[in-house]
Amino acid sequence: MIMCRRNIEIYLLPVLLCVLAITGCLTAQEKSQPATAPTPPATVLTPGPGDGSIAYWTARLLEEIHYSQQPLDSEMSKKFFDGYLEALDPGRENFLQSDVDEFARYRTNLDLFTTGGHEQSNLAPAFDIFQRYLERFEQHAAYAEELLSRGNFKFTGDDRIVVDRRHAPYPKDLDAAKELWRGQVCYQYLTDKLGLEISPTNEDVIVPLTKSNLTGITGELERHYNWLLRKATNSDSADVLQIYLDALAHAYDPHSDYLNTAHAQQFSIEMSLGLFGIGAQLGETNGYCIIGSLVPGGPAAKSKLLTAGDEIIAVAQTNKPPVDVVDMEIGKVV
Repeated sequence: MIMCRRNIEIYLLPVLLCVLAITGCLTAQEKSQPATAPTPPATVLTPGPGDGSIAYWTARLLEEIHYSQQPLDSEMSKKFFDGYLEALDPGRENFLQSDVDEFARYRTNLDLFTTGGHEQSNLAPAFDIFQRYLERFEQHAAYAEELLSRGNFKFTGDDRIVVDRRHAPYPKDLDAAKELWRGQVCYQYLTDKLGLEISPTNEDVIVPLTKSNLTGITGELERHYNWLLRKATNSDSADVLQIYLDALAHAYDPHSDYLNTAHAQQFSIEMSLGLFGIGAQLGETNGYCIIGSLVPGGPAAKSKLLTAGDEIIAVAQTNKPPVDVVDMEIGKVV
């Protein structure tokens, strides 16, 4: 049984947040207090019971079976380390340069951490780095919420944005990161504002916005950042291992992937052109699982009870109480 509510809009699956730098949208007096060290999240993730063994044998299989026949040595370790940072923070917007420098001790010896033990990997690098990522991400989201709660956006300067930050330097400290985050929030606000003012439905006429329109923009951005934060903090040890070993596989070549049990099952379904479940294409936005479309002839389409745009808020098995799935990862919803 699926509990859902109607939704008049169909949303696309959100993509990873890209970094966009812009200056001058908030006055200098509104800058926050000096940087402080990150506050650790309430929950600290640790490796699962079998994670060390999984990592060890994954690495050994790549060494022995991958077509490149490349040992996991110090050079491969560098690619592994860099790829893991990139997977967590592709826009170089959350980690500080000081964080990267602190974890540089792992960069040339991930091989020893991974295959140096007796059929067990030491996953301290994976979880130490991921923990710092969560701490910085929480700072990022909190600062964005602070800016949005103030409002008072101004766009009178000669502003600039950097669209692609994949090769940009990491912010040198928290103050530099906040300038980056400030620019991102300003850009997102301005984009939404212009979208309302010059929407095609306005017949190319610029429509002045009311105070309620502007409040709606900030409210929607606040919900977006809250959803991103929930998505990050809902990660478990299996998610960390997935990202970490995927980075290891990509160090060998960009087309090799690590698939945990859930990903392997989904891959098998896609390759066999098979489907399971209710027969619906699902997406997610702001913590809600959204029905994007129904598979013709599938159970959901035949039932005539679900339509595109519905938000799934709870799922229940027969004779069991509904389970709330708001803010749940879409893979877990499935």
